[in-house]
Amino acid sequence: MKKVIKKIKEQLKNHKYTNFYGDYLVRKVSVYVTWLFLHTSITANQISVLSTAIGVFGALLLLARNSIYWLLGFLIFQVFILFDCVDGEMSRYRKTTSELGKKLEHIALSILNFLLFVCAGLGMYFVFNNSLAIVLGLSAALCKITFPYVTSKGKISIIAYIPKQMGGFFQTISVPALLDLFFKTAYFRLLYLIICGIGFPFVVIYRYRRK
Repeated sequence: MKKVIKKIKEQLKNHKYTNFYGDYLVRKVSVYVTWLFLHTSITANQISVLSTAIGVFGALLLLARNSIYWLLGFLIFQVFILFDCVDGEMSRYRKTTSELGKKLEHIALSILNFLLFVCAGLGMYFVFNNSLAIVLGLSAALCKITFPYVTSKGKISIIAYIPKQMGGFFQTISVPALLDLFFKTAYFRLLYLIICGIGFPFVVIYRYRRK
């Protein structure tokens, strides 16, 4: 076990830095999960599909009215991040890295980012019975998946940098969910949706004009 773990960690030294949360926190656990899966016939691509399914399930929990389900969805997103690290470590260890694997990861993130805000919008619609929540959710979802295409390489704003270091923008849903749970309301989640639904289009326009 120690030899395999050591090799996985050595390979990570050549891994391109992505974010603080994933590289310095999650990977301290993921190497051991990777070791377990290396003793099975499961492939890295299969882990990618599994992680996508886990992420989708987490996003679907945002359809619920109760903020406790949003927090549960947030916890499930952590499992998604863990498995996202595992598939890469497995492919590097087994030397099975491929373009298909990279495409699967890109598709998974796009699906998750889109569903996150669509489900959040529908969830707020179920609470307030106002179709504007759906519009805001779709606005945020469509804009979020266009971010990579309207950003110049090497350039990133502080607004995008902070969520990235946290492991992804979906990590931020924990803040309004916790506040709503504490104050027994849904207005913080609604405010979060309004900020994203109105703010993201301006970010896209700004990034596109600077590209």
